[in-house]
Amino acid sequence: MNFLAEAAKKKFLHDDDDNDEEGSSFSKYAKNFGHSDEDVEHFQNVASKTHENLSTGEHDTEIDHENILDNHKKIYESDSVSEHSEKDLGHAAAFEALKKLATGKSNEIDKKALVSLAMSEGLKMWEKKQSDPSSGNSDESKGSKDEILSQACTMAMKLINTSDKKGNDGEKEESDNKLLNLANSFFQKG
Repeated sequence: MNFLAEAAKKKFLHDDDDNDEEGSSFSKYAKNFGHSDEDVEHFQNVASKTHENLSTGEHDTEIDHENILDNHKKIYESDSVSEHSEKDLGHAAAFEALKKLATGKSNEIDKKALVSLAMSEGLKMWEKKQSDPSSGNSDESKGSKDEILSQACTMAMKLINTSDKKGNDGEKEESDNKLLNLANSFFQKG
């Protein structure tokens, strides 16, 4: 099992961790972002399937952050998302989540909050695509909710993996702080 898949399993799929602080579990973050129990369950199912897919080790763990930041800007500054793929929408959603958490009042970014908010943003992207008149009327042209959520979840996990790798040079930096530093390196340019 690759590192990314193992990280997903440890950090997001096991919400019943007794050591988890009150309010810090994946599902509690999703609820705090205004989602129903049904949405939260759906997020957890998609995250579980994403974990299974990542377990194959066939996924690229590299992030083309310049391309994704460019797409993120185009997607979030546009009224129409019809021309964007589910992958682009999901990746942009994860970067939007990272940006929102990085510009918050905290000095760190919680990993479960990032994954939960990325999926929350992914759901918003899917809803935006559903209501976009230029998307067409077919289900295929509207895109798959699960695919957008899966892409958002995958990118959030890749961001976490990248931040963990960047800080493995002997520094005793908290993992959540490394994620904030990664976010700052991405968004200070854009």
